Amino acid sequence: MGYLYCGEFTFREGDVDNIEAIIDILRVADEEFLDDVKMNCEQRLIQLCSVQSFVYVDHVADLYNANRLKEFC
Repeated sequence: MGYLYCGEFTFREGDVDNIEAIIDILRVADEEFLDDVKMNCEQRLIQLCSVQSFVYVDHVADLYNANRLKEFC
């Protein structure tokens, strides 16, 4: 919500390493056409992507039109 008022986006402290929370934010960013927020989510998911989460993250990239994330996967 702060992004809509201030134009600045940061992850909450508890969400920085939480893949599920970042995916939720990515979903909303895709639905609401918040490209800057979406880009931040994609970058963070790229950093958090591991061998164990690769297939899931790739699926999420398809669902939410996260082209940068899809390209990484």
